[in-house]
Amino acid sequence: ISVCDWSSDVCSSDLAAGLLKEAHQRELSGELTREQAQQQALATLSALRYAGEEYFFVTDLAGRMLVHADAKLIGQDVSGLKDTNGDAFVSEMTRTAREQGSGTVAYLWPKRPGTEPVDKVTYVSRFDPWGWMLATGVYIDDIKEQFRRELVNLTLLGVFMLGLMAAVILLLARSSSKPME
Repeated sequence: ISVCDWSSDVCSSDLAAGLLKEAHQRELSGELTREQAQQQALATLSALRYAGEEYFFVTDLAGRMLVHADAKLIGQDVSGLKDTNGDAFVSEMTRTAREQGSGTVAYLWPKRPGTEPVDKVTYVSRFDPWGWMLATGVYIDDIKEQFRRELVNLTLLGVFMLGLMAAVILLLARSSSKPME
């Protein structure tokens, strides 16, 4: 499911949080048991993608992975997971979610299994009713690449507009100088 592009990550996060809230409401109404509501929410979130391959992940506040694009992590206690700098980033994420409700955490993470870790920033938010943390991240080099593409596009547009303005000025200059001759 494609939700948004990089310029609208907030709507992706809002949608994912809305899915959790909707499942919780179905639990509260008695339509689903807590376990059914949680399983439904996790199944939906595991399939959700935005900006191509970007995904959401969910842990409980103890650091056990509930949903992740890398299926090997699901069910694992990832609270002690460290990046190549030695930072226990999942612990930092759950601390941020517990203490602040939401926030961002920077760390190193490989884009694909078996590749070198690169800078990543993840937005986390606490989902109080079930004691979960919802998160999604963005790789800094992807943001830089998108910025470069936008800069090239704007530069090309600017050059085109300058050329168009020069042509219009030239035509106006010729049309006003002809009668003077």
